[in-house]
Amino acid sequence: MIDMKTAWAEEASKLQHTIQTYHPGQIQINDITYTQPVILCETQPLKHWPIDTLLDITPDMLNALSSIPTLILIGTGPHHQSIPLNLIAQCMYPIEVMHTRAACQTYTVLSQEHRAVILAAFL
Repeated sequence: MIDMKTAWAEEASKLQHTIQTYHPGQIQINDITYTQPVILCETQPLKHWPIDTLLDITPDMLNALSSIPTLILIGTGPHHQSIPLNLIAQCMYPIEVMHTRAACQTYTVLSQEHRAVILAAFL
């Protein structure tokens, strides 16, 4: 019989970026704790996102995140916040906006399915 917890842990360890914990104000990825916004994509190195608020996001920033994502997840921090609809309309890729805990969970599931997903997370 397969131990599902062990199987999941082994699968998660194969990912380039494994989100281990998220708490408001910090996220732990591959045993490193970050306290500023980050961008995760399995095909690129982890990056600090040099913006402070949702209002700082531009369509050019989103379009420059990757060449072919199937989805961009924007984690808005501990609570869901809206982003301007014109920003979503001007982006070349599908965008989902949710609080960061949900975005981390969604990123983990989709990346385990080997989908080209990007997480841009405010903490």
